[in-house]
Amino acid sequence: MLGKSYEKESKPTDAIAAYEKSNSIKDNYRADYGLGIIYLNQENFAEAAKAFKAALKAEPKGYLAAYNYAIAVESQNKDAIDQNIANWQEFIRLAKNNPKAKNDVAIAEAHVKDLKDSKTAKGSGN
Repeated sequence: MLGKSYEKESKPTDAIAAYEKSNSIKDNYRADYGLGIIYLNQENFAEAAKAFKAALKAEPKGYLAAYNYAIAVESQNKDAIDQNIANWQEFIRLAKNNPKAKNDVAIAEAHVKDLKDSKTAKGSGN
């Protein structure tokens, strides 16, 4: 909660310290997820991906962490099409039955189709 409070006060350095302190006591989905959001906002995609992956380890059904993990990984390496497809499909798998995620799932499904089309076009020499 302290990390979230620092985030709201636009104090990312203090928020990071609070989240890391929380994780030093016990791996924590909320702390890892909060770290991921901070790093994502700072466009530090490698650290964001690492934090979201840790959040998913702490809470394997955390569809929001899966969504942001897919964003962070793809932002780092747009050419890793197979990996990006797999990450988006994992988000879809986790979120597809959640009514709150209906729009995000639809967007992700369309994006996966676009990625597959892009892969096919690259493979055919176009």
